[in-house]
Amino acid sequence: MKINQVFAIIVVCFSMTVQAQELKVKCDAYTDKGLADDITLTITQLGGEGVPNVLKQVGKHKLYFAAGEEYMLTYEKEGYVTKTIHLVTPERLESKKTIEFDVLLLPQPTEQGELTYTAPVGFIYFTGANTMKYKKDYKFVVNENVIMATK
Repeated sequence: MKINQVFAIIVVCFSMTVQAQELKVKCDAYTDKGLADDITLTITQLGGEGVPNVLKQVGKHKLYFAAGEEYMLTYEKEGYVTKTIHLVTPERLESKKTIEFDVLLLPQPTEQGELTYTAPVGFIYFTGANTMKYKKDYKFVVNENVIMATK
């Protein structure tokens, strides 16, 4: 086998390994009025030293996240309750992996004061390279009283 052929095989194998180490996330962001393309998404890598990545006007979006990392995804829109999702990517991905979820932002009720969730509303994690789990917590605070949201 020629050196060029061996090099080409190594490059292809390395390329496949690198691509498999990213988690693809497809998400649609909604408000009570339907799919919204004027929502701001802030992505913060936990434990990293990087600056948060702010994406404006997300509606339907696809993102890629490195394996073995933790992120906070914060969805915001003026006049709506902000939602945060905690994402823990698998330590190792054996193949390309895509997850999908939707985010629904609810309007801020003006008569009750500002609502804020007490924790991330979603916690996405993996028990193995291909087994996704999801927990949710919709408790929010209104004038310092904790109550349960219906959505």
